[in-house]
Amino acid sequence: MYRVYWSDGPYGPRSKDFGDDQMSEAITFVASQREAGYSFVTMVAGNVPGMVGKMGATPAGADYAWTKRRSTALRKDVNLTDEVEVPVDEE
Repeated sequence: MYRVYWSDGPYGPRSKDFGDDQMSEAITFVASQREAGYSFVTMVAGNVPGMVGKMGATPAGADYAWTKRRSTALRKDVNLTDEVEVPVDEE
């Protein structure tokens, strides 16, 4: 099953369901909702037959080493206490 969620202004969040064999229709519906100007349009899939892999997350193995590659704490050229000037457009 596929489900599309979107925000419908004063009516709040809404959703529409699509069958397991209707992925193309769901994607087309997402595009049409975005073109119509709706906010927060997203699609999720759940329990789709024939999906690859198991649902959920599994623990990382012992050989997995996570690193935060873009950490500013490790960079010498970044000072988080520096003040930043933001240009303001004046009309």
